[in-house]
Amino acid sequence: MNIVTYCPLNLNVAGGVEAHISALSSELSKQGHNLEYVQRFNGAAPWNKVDILHTHGDLLPPVTLRKLAHSWVHTLHGTSVGRAFACKEWLGLRAYISAAKEAYAWHNADGIICVSETVEAEAKKYFFSRNNKPTVVVANGANTSLQDGNASKMDHGKILEIIANKTPYVLFLGRGNDRVKNTAGIINAMTIAQSHTPHIHLLAAPGTGFENASPSIVTPLGVVRGDIKELLIKQSAGLILPSFYEADPLVAWEIMALGKRAILPSRLKDSKYFSHYRGFIFVDPQDTAGIAHAIKELTHATQTLEPVIRDWATVAQETCALYAKLNVR
Repeated sequence: MNIVTYCPLNLNVAGGVEAHISALSSELSKQGHNLEYVQRFNGAAPWNKVDILHTHGDLLPPVTLRKLAHSWVHTLHGTSVGRAFACKEWLGLRAYISAAKEAYAWHNADGIICVSETVEAEAKKYFFSRNNKPTVVVANGANTSLQDGNASKMDHGKILEIIANKTPYVLFLGRGNDRVKNTAGIINAMTIAQSHTPHIHLLAAPGTGFENASPSIVTPLGVVRGDIKELLIKQSAGLILPSFYEADPLVAWEIMALGKRAILPSRLKDSKYFSHYRGFIFVDPQDTAGIAHAIKELTHATQTLEPVIRDWATVAQETCALYAKLNVR
């Protein structure tokens, strides 16, 4: 199939949506599909026949590009309205615009992919029911090896030194300055945890949002990629991800693929993807004492976990099943 992914995002940025698009696109290409990633549409399609136009989030395609494609597939990674309620944030103009775009895609795209059942439930609730057009849940995946060949900003030897000196440590991966992440609560929880386990430390990558925390509690690492990221996960006591709103954290799949433990937000406790993995501790992101107790549990856990691997090839196959359903001419 000829597939155009229209998305103005920079895929080199370390974000969950960007990583999803990049990994899925790579697998679709491996499976023999013709794929074109379009950030800016200049009015000309890459081929005479475009089978699938694929968009993401609150990013809608230009009308001219939509007319060139046989079918339009849209992926919802979350909803702006659901995020606003979860984070207890005021809906500013930008959020209203995003919500309107998501609702438009929900009702007008030929096929919808929801990343987790939570997103599908939110869309049905806030955007009202949808016609009998195909709507499927396709969760994220993880590379069986996290090595991606990209260099880290901090010297490899320096990170190895930090790991050796800061063990045991828990790991935070993601943008800490994102208002979805309870950065202040994590720092306070680490302070409490250190009163029980004095040597426990938090390593944060890239560490944005943790710069002003005491260096005795947190060490920001900057951007880490590839083999260093994998090493950090493997050597950690576990990861800490108590965000107010994430429907399907991509890093959770990487954690399971490596057979590691993590603290996840309680809203994911009923997820069919995460609820049966024994390495997850679910906490209320606003419960600082609960996060601290979970950190203590991570450092004392000794049982070996079996890796659970959902690779991106499977994600691509599930996505293609929807493409094929829509591509009947």
